[in-house]
Formats: sequence, C-alpha cells, structure tokens
Amino acid sequence: MASKDALGRVLSHLKEGRILGIANSWNARSSASIWRPDMIKSTALKYRSYNPSLTKDDFSNLEPNVLFNPKRANATEFQLIKCRDPKFFQFKDQYVLLFKDHTSMTKYIQNTSSGRINHVRVKFVPLRVGDMIGINYMNYVHNLLAAYDSSKTYFEMIKRKKDSTADIDLHELAQIAQPFEEKSALVWDLPLEAKPMHVMDRFWFYDIKHCFKLYWDHITGHTLYYVAFNEAQDCTKFRRNLHGCRLNDLPRKLLIDQLKG
Repeated sequence: MASKDALGRVLSHLKEGRILGIANSWNARSSASIWRPDMIKSTALKYRSYNPSLTKDDFSNLEPNVLFNPKRANATEFQLIKCRDPKFFQFKDQYVLLFKDHTSMTKYIQNTSSGRINHVRVKFVPLRVGDMIGINYMNYVHNLLAAYDSSKTYFEMIKRKKDSTADIDLHELAQIAQPFEEKSALVWDLPLEAKPMHVMDRFWFYDIKHCFKLYWDHITGHTLYYVAFNEAQDCTKFRRNLHGCRLNDLPRKLLIDQLKG
C-alpha cells in the first residue's frame, strides 16, 4: 500500500508538471513531503566498483566488530544505493552509503580503514552537495516510477528538461525507490520483433504488470526490456529461474537484472 501511495503522489505531480528538478515547474509546498532539502556532503560516502553484485552485507562486514558477531549488535547503520543510469537503469560502477549523521559516517570510515572487498582495500569518498551522483539518482527515481506506471509516462518523463539546481534528499529518494526496484527487472536479448504482449504471454506464469523496450539495435539484434511486476516475489523468481537461460527459440542467453534484490 505504501508503494502505491508513493507512486500516486509522484505521478500526480508528473501529470501537473510539479516534479522537483524540472525547470519552471517548482512547487515547494506540494513537493515538500517527498523532496526535502538535505545536506548530504557529511552523511554519505561513494564507492567505485565494477562489481554490480555487491550487497549491504559486503559493506557491513568491513567492520571487524560485525564480521565476527552474528547478531550485528554494533553495526553502523546505513542505506545502500546502487547507482544506475537514469535513462536505461544500467549499473554505473558506483555505490553510495547513506548514514543518519556525520558521526555515524566518521565511525564507519574509522572502522573500515583496513577493510577489503574482493581482496582490494576499500577507498570511500565523501559525497558533496551538487555531486552529479545525487542529481542522476533523483532523475533515476523519477524515471523509474514513471516506467513502473506505463511506457507512455516513462517516455514523456525522459523528454522533460531537468533542473540540476534542485535540493535532493537521498534518504527519502532511496525509501521511495526501494519497493519499485524490488518489482522491476531489466531483460537483455529478447527477440527484436517481440511485442510486449508476446513477452507477457510467453512468461504468463509470472505476475507481470507490463513491459516495454528501453533499447534496441536492428544491426546487432540486441534489445533491453523493462519489466514491471505486481509483486516483488515474482520478480525475484523470474530472475532466479531465467537469468542465463537459453530458451529454445532464442539466439542468446537471457540476462536479467532485478533492480533491487
């Protein structure tokens, strides 16, 4: 229910042209409940990695007091954001760790100074106000919610001119995005000629809300589909059962990425 309420609020702003970050359409009062100003420079860290499969546990386990404590009683709390391209939703080789305050962030940096991920010592960089990561993430969330509503809403949204001067609350954006990420997947290399209705008929066993092409190339035959599910469990099962599979009538293996899983 909460995710439906969030989608309804944002889409109502979309239809009335009142989304934060869109030039000449700022309405502070109506958007305040979703996009609160926040000083992010001292409460967030960014981490570059080419590994798209890192989880919150990978970062939590960097703290020595957490790694050997199954109850994680002394773990530093944070939210993890996987940075994605705003238009095609592909992973962009960076993660952001959001902390409740500067003290928590400082504690985490101190605790993980000797930590390693994949045998490489970690290097965190504080996120500054105006960093393009924050701006891109705001646009990503706007576009994701539009895509979950419909292909029409999505393509209208990406055509809108964005204003990069808007205040951004990454904590609020992450909370809004999470339920929609859990119910969204990207699928590479479905047949170029396939229509959305064909895809839904082919995978009728899963509760697909709708789907549409984000990208296609007539020369290579590559396609990228966005698939929205009514339930997160179906999205998870879809990826688990079909990722890496080569179906009989398809020339390539299916590559599936659940936006949050």
